[in-house]
Amino acid sequence: AVESAMTLDYPEENLDRLQIQCALLLEPLRAELAARHQKLTSLRVSLVLDDRSEQHTEITPATPTLDAKQLIALLRLRMDTLPLSTGVVELALHATGVMASQHQLTLFHDAPRGSLDAVYQALTRVRAEFGDDAVCVARLQDRHLPEARYTWERLQHLPLPKPAGPAMAPLIRRVYTPPIELPPRGRREPDGWILARIADGPVEEIVGPQVIAGGWWAQDVSRAYYYARTQDGRWLWIYHDLKRRRWFLQGEVQ
Repeated sequence: AVESAMTLDYPEENLDRLQIQCALLLEPLRAELAARHQKLTSLRVSLVLDDRSEQHTEITPATPTLDAKQLIALLRLRMDTLPLSTGVVELALHATGVMASQHQLTLFHDAPRGSLDAVYQALTRVRAEFGDDAVCVARLQDRHLPEARYTWERLQHLPLPKPAGPAMAPLIRRVYTPPIELPPRGRREPDGWILARIADGPVEEIVGPQVIAGGWWAQDVSRAYYYARTQDGRWLWIYHDLKRRRWFLQGEVQ
């Protein structure tokens, strides 16, 4: 790891001028990494503001690189999102590198480089502008409740596509977190049960229930799940909380 820092003559708020300062600090880092036969894998930016508060952020290029133009562009996207309360008085860059030969031997072995590089660079720009959690993948979990059966993890490596033959389009279950509480269901519904939007029309078909009960070790849960088809063809995934005696919209199938 290598580091470069500077103290500014006056509090700087202009992003264009801060970008120039970052470029000046980046040059000795690139030279040092090149002398070590390394490429940059991550770049941490530390800012000290005029009110003595600090801001820290980090960018990670799609693949290890020494391309100054690419790194400055990612820095600009990330710095645009920083909530600077006042001007910057101190600026530091901390770079981490990896041996180029090691990276070439281990990363994406036998993969078509051109298309993957373009995809990773696009994802890197999304992360730089919207934060590291903007690109995630769902991981299934062995849990009891539907909303706990998956978690979101940052996407680090994109698997190569494996095209298959024609198949029916899969149904996608969209899960709402937290579930949306529905109005109480009246005993008499002369116009039908309106679950979500009036434009959907009343419920015409209900499939279920599938009962989920348990969770005594944390919070007692007792739910009866149903699939409800509205007049316009929407399939909504709802449940009746038997403990609270309330209806909730857990999600829908698309």
